[in-house]
Amino acid sequence: MFSLQPGITPLPLVLGYFVFAAIVAVFILRKSKFTPTDFALAGVGGALVSVADHIIGDAIFLPSSTVSDKP
Repeated sequence: MFSLQPGITPLPLVLGYFVFAAIVAVFILRKSKFTPTDFALAGVGGALVSVADHIIGDAIFLPSSTVSDKP
């Protein structure tokens, strides 16, 4: 079930994320006091996180294997 190959996200991690996101979404939808400003701030925050993810993610170097080429 776990796939530890480079570039492949393990299935339990993906499923866990979606279950957690669904639970958070239910709690957010139950709160009826959201204003348009709240939704705008959530959208801007999501956009900033997306940009930061691409910038920081590209800056992080993760080797694809633990085997060293050096003797």
